[in-house]
Amino acid sequence: MLVWVFTAIYFLIFHFIINFVINNFINMGFAGQSFLAIFCWIIAFFASVGLAEFTEKKIAEKYSKK
Repeated sequence: MLVWVFTAIYFLIFHFIINFVINNFINMGFAGQSFLAIFCWIIAFFASVGLAEFTEKKIAEKYSKK
């Protein structure tokens, strides 16, 4: 359950970064920006899942009974 929460949080962070970069720094046509954004969102989803699992593992490691 905690992985889903962290995945959503990380994906939203990546989403804002991707939108900022594509809208302000990349000067392409609308179709090119759309395809690039979708490609970046797919990469961001996999990265956010990996970061969420890593975060959950570190939290469990820190608060586990020794």
